[in-house]
Amino acid sequence: MTDLYCGYLPLKWLRVISENRSPHAATKTAALLWHRAGVERKGRDLILTHKRARDCVGLTHDSLGRGLAELERLGLIEAERARGRAIRVSIVDYEAFKRGGAKA
Repeated sequence: MTDLYCGYLPLKWLRVISENRSPHAATKTAALLWHRAGVERKGRDLILTHKRARDCVGLTHDSLGRGLAELERLGLIEAERARGRAIRVSIVDYEAFKRGGAKA
């Protein structure tokens, strides 16, 4: 496990993820998105690769898919997938996302 996973997540995201008893993959995926958007200052629209997910937070191909699907289901992100391409992710409420959050 990396320090990235122990970073901060927006309060709204933590609340929504925990209230819905989302799988652990959703929390790890949220941490990866938080890191990319906030720490790396990539903004609202992100590009994720399976390699980065594996290297940063230890997510497998399937776990990343489950995590993204759960965050989409909760209305926190929109993801665009295409075979053989990186995943394009948009954070739905980016201003709330930027306001920081609580320790994950």
